[in-house]
Amino acid sequence: MCNGSIGINFTGGQSYSSIMSLIDEGHIDYVELLIDNFLHLNPTEIAKKFPCPVAFHIMQSRFLERGEEELKYISSRITQMSEAFQPLYISDHIALFEHNGTNFYQLAEINYAIGSIYFDKIRRWQDMLGHTLYLENYPSLLDGSYEAPTFFEHISKKTECNVLFDISNAVCASRNTGADIDDWKNVISKTLHYHVAGYTPAPSDNNILIDSHSEQISSETEIFIDRYADMFFRENTTITYERDGNFDYDLIVEDLNSLRLKSKNQSVYNEQS
Repeated sequence: MCNGSIGINFTGGQSYSSIMSLIDEGHIDYVELLIDNFLHLNPTEIAKKFPCPVAFHIMQSRFLERGEEELKYISSRITQMSEAFQPLYISDHIALFEHNGTNFYQLAEINYAIGSIYFDKIRRWQDMLGHTLYLENYPSLLDGSYEAPTFFEHISKKTECNVLFDISNAVCASRNTGADIDDWKNVISKTLHYHVAGYTPAPSDNNILIDSHSEQISSETEIFIDRYADMFFRENTTITYERDGNFDYDLIVEDLNSLRLKSKNQSVYNEQS
């Protein structure tokens, strides 16, 4: 992979032909699979469908809440996929999906002040996967966003996992709570893998931003990327563009081209420095 490789997420379904066009036309260098949606398929056969490097993103492992046997089964399926694909990375969410047996409508942010209670579960899940695990930051709605950067720094030190830094999630968290987005600088500098997407105001409150994956990258996110371009676009980094809704091919290409231009500009700057 080159400096600042650009990819796109693929959850399955009708967007496959568009994903293949993005590969053929050179807009993306790799695909990130929402691997949960592919675990029922034959690993060798599905691997043949992607003529490019692939990364894995896990959505529903629920490793903080599931029991040992369930996790062993899920990890065994992911491991079979890993052997077929040799993924660039494997990422997951550190979040809560239920309370007292009732599923949340949306996954819930953990309490970072007591987050160390999950370190053993993080280590266990990483060991089961047999891969360095990259955990994604949350688009905070509450004051936990003030503590999140320090917590994610501690993850790397205490569990040997790393962080999948979601750029637009950090923008949402900052806008929603007032937390200083630059507090993520140390996390950004220590990981190699990033997400970026569009966001939208919540239907119930236009002052709250939600990670919708249905819009183009915002100007505020663009500014943040430019500010840390030397970190986002360095050797072996990846940026995955997420787009689940409003899958407009031309608008997607526009965003991907913007990311590609930033990567090229940073490469030229590095060569001249």
